[in-house]
Amino acid sequence: MPDEARPPSRYEELRRYPRVRSDIRVRVFFPPRNPVTDSFGRGYDISESGMAIYVPLDLAIGQEVLVMLEVPQCRVRLGLTAVVRNAKGYRYGIEFVSLSKTERKELKRALEELTAVTNPVA
Repeated sequence: MPDEARPPSRYEELRRYPRVRSDIRVRVFFPPRNPVTDSFGRGYDISESGMAIYVPLDLAIGQEVLVMLEVPQCRVRLGLTAVVRNAKGYRYGIEFVSLSKTERKELKRALEELTAVTNPVA
């Protein structure tokens, strides 16, 4: 069944912002201020409010982290503060918090460019 004919899932209906499928290299630091631990990982399904990441770190739900990411189609590297909202093994759902107007604008622009690449308009 084509994606456009697929009804939205319960979670898609509940989300504030649509997610964009992605495969982005991320670097996670914690604690976010004066980090003592960091690791590279992958970011998937990004939105204006958060993303799913896979990173080989033991993170706790509620823990604050700094996530560095660079969307390939965007020339800006973003360092965003996030909170771990769910965890399953090394896969984490994180929510971006305390974004500045500039960070939100750049993230939104990157998502628009990513959407154009992953869901090209015919």
